[in-house]
Amino acid sequence: MRSNIAVVGGYGKVGRMICEHLAIKYPGKVYAAGRNQHKAEEFSKAMHSKVLPLAFDVLNDEEPAWLSEARIVVVCLDLADDRFASMCLEKGIQYVDITANEHYIYKMKALNKQSNLGTGVVSVGLAPGLTNLLAQQAVNMDQNISEIDISVMLGSGEKHGPAAVDWTLENMVHAFTHKKMVHFNSSIGTRATYQFPFSDQYTLPTTLHVPEVTTRLCFDSSAFTRMIALLRFLKITKVMKSKIVRKVVTRLLDQSKIGTDAFAIKIDAYTPSDVIELSLSGSNQTKITAVVTSLITLALYENNLPAGVFHIEELFELVAFSDTNIVIRLKEVDTNYSIDL
Repeated sequence: MRSNIAVVGGYGKVGRMICEHLAIKYPGKVYAAGRNQHKAEEFSKAMHSKVLPLAFDVLNDEEPAWLSEARIVVVCLDLADDRFASMCLEKGIQYVDITANEHYIYKMKALNKQSNLGTGVVSVGLAPGLTNLLAQQAVNMDQNISEIDISVMLGSGEKHGPAAVDWTLENMVHAFTHKKMVHFNSSIGTRATYQFPFSDQYTLPTTLHVPEVTTRLCFDSSAFTRMIALLRFLKITKVMKSKIVRKVVTRLLDQSKIGTDAFAIKIDAYTPSDVIELSLSGSNQTKITAVVTSLITLALYENNLPAGVFHIEELFELVAFSDTNIVIRLKEVDTNYSIDL
């Protein structure tokens, strides 16, 4: 029987945290997969072989032999196409992808046209991910919501993985417009936020049946937010189209001491007569993304769920979020899953 869990990009910043969580329950069944066998082996050694190394290049067109023993695959890399995802799902393998790229997510959902698929879950992490689940809470409170504003504050001082930083910088070229002042909560206060192309705003109108959804972004450092907004106004962010420029900026940000690792999410859901406000906040976005992904993976591993590719809110609900733990509910079987922070 298939019993292994392969985490592609498993020795990266988010991937290794996912492996650590999964290995608590399934030691020896979790594989950190990636092109650099040395890094995978070093991570495995540090984990006392509770996580095993797996040399694998996801860009290779050949079907890897280890798929025959995989029950679930988690991808922590941004892929250019859905070839590998399709390969996994067609074999009945469960599939989780943490990408925030809207175009790739659409490609994943298009795989539903095929038959005999495993279960795939996308829109997993913080934004998209927790933003989807918090918006779902608002809709559950009132079915007459006509518009949802999602505001996300990210920690400019957190050391994110290079792929996540590159994706954010690349999207600065056309984003950071339509300023709106948003009150997150009593401790964070009111911040200037700007529209940003997180995928949740494009997918939630379909899954939650809300006509209009907009996602905005700011950083915990107000000065850093203002600087980005000014660069966008002056159209200087166009230089972010260059991979070389993004690489240089990523290194500079990694060495900077701007801001903290605090994050926050605010939902403003508008009905004809009221505004539903929901929020959550915490620290270490990378850790939260890993925890949410691990919870989804555990739920898929332990249950036989419907075939096809689903957004997180189509299968799960947020039960609790605090400084100590996160609890989600798998709607299909009415079962809670939690991980302590």
